[in-house]
Amino acid sequence: TIEAGKLAFLDVLYLLEEPVAAAIAYAMEKERDQTILVYDLGGGTFDVSILQVDSSKDETPEFKILAKEGVPKLGGDDFDYKIMEIAAEKFKKDSGVDILDLKKDQGIKTKSIREAQQKLKEAAETAKWELSESQTATISIPNLIKDESGNVHNLEMDIARSEFNDAIGGLIEQSKEAVDRALASAKLGIEDISRIILVGGSTRVPLVREMLTKMFDKEPYSDTDPDTAVARGAAIFAASLNVPDPELEAPPEEDKIDPPKVINIVTHFLGIETAGGKFNCLIDKGKDIPADAPLTYSKEYTTPRDNMTELAVRVYQSDRTAEYVRKEDGVECRGIFPGRNSV
Repeated sequence: TIEAGKLAFLDVLYLLEEPVAAAIAYAMEKERDQTILVYDLGGGTFDVSILQVDSSKDETPEFKILAKEGVPKLGGDDFDYKIMEIAAEKFKKDSGVDILDLKKDQGIKTKSIREAQQKLKEAAETAKWELSESQTATISIPNLIKDESGNVHNLEMDIARSEFNDAIGGLIEQSKEAVDRALASAKLGIEDISRIILVGGSTRVPLVREMLTKMFDKEPYSDTDPDTAVARGAAIFAASLNVPDPELEAPPEEDKIDPPKVINIVTHFLGIETAGGKFNCLIDKGKDIPADAPLTYSKEYTTPRDNMTELAVRVYQSDRTAEYVRKEDGVECRGIFPGRNSV
């Protein structure tokens, strides 16, 4: 992220996590001293964070992350695809064409099937938003695709919210399980959460609110816009950094505010791959990150064979304890002094 900022010719002063930004937007509305849960469901990922927020004191507002969990591949795109599957199944029965299957020999150009998939995806997204407001939505796509005989097929269908809810129920359950893990990690119960803050456009799906209301026996907070909460919180934090602007007159000293204090934690188990593909954890999840220095850990390892001069060191993160690594990703360490089982 820092490198991306530099490539865009930006001075990166601070990396603010989205849940913290949303919490800042919420806590700065008025004085608050609460434990909140931020449920962040975007287009492609889901994160849930539990924070202790305190903006009630005369001193600097404080935000402490107590726990963070998530599902890396869960979001509005998955909801869209469930609608696509429902529509594609009906279209297949009517036309004999499976527009979600690129590998099947259907006598149709791959390009044509991909174009049909894109049309269906756009229509599915529109239907999703309609189902957030109404009990039914209509999908209408004229000239969706030609079959191998040259016949043009249209798609006309209605989808009910109940059918949509049934399709995405398993996905919503995955987010609920992540909420349970976050509560367990923070050593808190349902009754310890003061308020639920929704972040991300996908939280407008009614089944999300229904699940959370049933789980916590109270409705999520509705006075914060889930689409803009992160941006507003980030803007508030950025303004508090008091970065001088040569084109603007500096504010009086008494008008300056101190940046909110953010007490962060390590949100994943961090470690490296050792012999046999095993995951050796170096920094535990949930460990406090110092505000004034990076969190570091050192440990000595030996090479698996004698006289090695190069070694690939692959660094991994995991949201839960693991014995073995699940994918390859890391940095290479070169220039090792050759010797017997060199350290």
